[in-house]
Amino acid sequence: MTTGRLTDEEKNYYRRVEEYLGGEDLEDAELFSRNVLQQVLKDGVKRVLCDRHGSWATEKLLVRAGLGAEDIQPLLQPATDSFYQLATSRCGSHVAQTLLQMSARAGLEDEVFKMVDCVEAHLDEFLTHEYGSHVISISVQVVSGLNVGDHVSRSQGSRQNRATRFSLDEKKALDWTEVPEAYLKRLEAIGKRVGKLPNLGKLVVNACAVPVFRVLLLSLTHCMPARASRLAKKMLKLQSRGEVDLCTHVVGSHLLQTLIEVSSPDVLERVFDRLYKGRAMEYAIHPIANYTLQQMLATASPKQVSEVVQELENLEEVLFAGHSGVVAKLLEVCVRCGEHQSSLLLNLLKCFHIEGSPEKCVPLFLTLTTVEAHSAQSAPTLHGSLILQSLMKFKDSSAVVGSLLSMSTDEVVALGTDPCGSHVVEAFMNSATVPAAKKAELVTLLKERYVTLSKSKHGSRLVESVWEHCTVGQKEAIVTELLDSEEELSADFYGKFVLRNLNVSHYKRKQNVWQTQQEMAGKRRELFQDIIAGDSGIQEEDLPPSKKKK
Repeated sequence: MTTGRLTDEEKNYYRRVEEYLGGEDLEDAELFSRNVLQQVLKDGVKRVLCDRHGSWATEKLLVRAGLGAEDIQPLLQPATDSFYQLATSRCGSHVAQTLLQMSARAGLEDEVFKMVDCVEAHLDEFLTHEYGSHVISISVQVVSGLNVGDHVSRSQGSRQNRATRFSLDEKKALDWTEVPEAYLKRLEAIGKRVGKLPNLGKLVVNACAVPVFRVLLLSLTHCMPARASRLAKKMLKLQSRGEVDLCTHVVGSHLLQTLIEVSSPDVLERVFDRLYKGRAMEYAIHPIANYTLQQMLATASPKQVSEVVQELENLEEVLFAGHSGVVAKLLEVCVRCGEHQSSLLLNLLKCFHIEGSPEKCVPLFLTLTTVEAHSAQSAPTLHGSLILQSLMKFKDSSAVVGSLLSMSTDEVVALGTDPCGSHVVEAFMNSATVPAAKKAELVTLLKERYVTLSKSKHGSRLVESVWEHCTVGQKEAIVTELLDSEEELSADFYGKFVLRNLNVSHYKRKQNVWQTQQEMAGKRRELFQDIIAGDSGIQEEDLPPSKKKK
């Protein structure tokens, strides 16, 4: 076996392997994979995996070829022996992470423990290492069984790189699988080690260590809540003692958001009193701290929400700072707690200079422009959409409802086919506080435009949302309109799904049966809504938020 870097001939070989693996269909994949792995062993595992082309080809092979335990075991022995070198290599660290995950899925506990032991032995070094820190994050996820998603454990550049190379969709939801008890002991050991680190005050603002801490806190919260609570309290004490300012630190603020997410209600109350009480406006207009304020609002009690609402009386200053996310989160929380809705709406109307003309609010709120600055070129925004979605759920949603219904058919259709605007119209149709008569007005307003909507990615989803709230007569009118353009819709990528989901072909064949089915479906939906509401009249949005697991 040769040593040193790969030769040009060897690099070309692995470059061709990677190009082949980038194809759609892999012929003789099993035989091909075995041949490549044999070549990796022949050329030297450390040499190949620490080379850019060699590591990319090997990682892609492991990800795409569907290899089993018996296939990867020959690679694991030399890889675990050189795990430190792989973990600290720009190229090898990616393969080290993949091998960890594949070994865990294949049930190769001994190999997993060898790799995790190496990580634990060099924990102090890896925490501040550009590549080793990623290996710690994967190790924690493997021994906890919790997949936190790349949005927590990887930088934006790393996520984009992986998405391009492996055609991956970014996954943000937590995913958990049960792991052996021995794995959890390793997780506990890592948690204890981190809690005892003498330089923890510096690490909580370190760009490499913070993603590891976030993964560790989420994993411990799921598997060992008490251990997670102790570690979170220790980190928060660093803030309370003034050793660091996580609220305004460009890196530490991300850790603070996770600390708020995993902390118990009693801890959160102390965090609010020490960090946010009396400083809500200061943080709301701060370019970094506003994100931690949003996370705090997401878990705030009704009393804390009231204090923040009072402090953020001048919402126009927050919007002027470009922090519309704070306003969107504040409205979302007020939907949950059911308070301050009228005062916030009046405050918003004042911010956009339309106190006496609430009928103009939808286009202005959606584009986040004042009445003086608004024009035909003003584009819908994400936060503007979220603001309107919350307003549609207010107990008194008449202002935004009236504004939406005062728009022309062309304006509503443009709204319905926009990525942000379509969610506003959907929120209108799905809101429990919007009267059925008002929803019927919108159904009529869109008459003769359902074909146009059905041929749009976002409009087609809106058509189906509208459909769920229509009477049988309204549904029949929509189906008739779609049938007139059946051939056109059948040839359209989105239109054909609308035809299928609305069961248009069934109406065409058996109209009477279709009508009976729709009437029965409507009665079932009404019955279900009555059951959800219950005899007490409690609505889902009136229920208190679920408590965090301690």
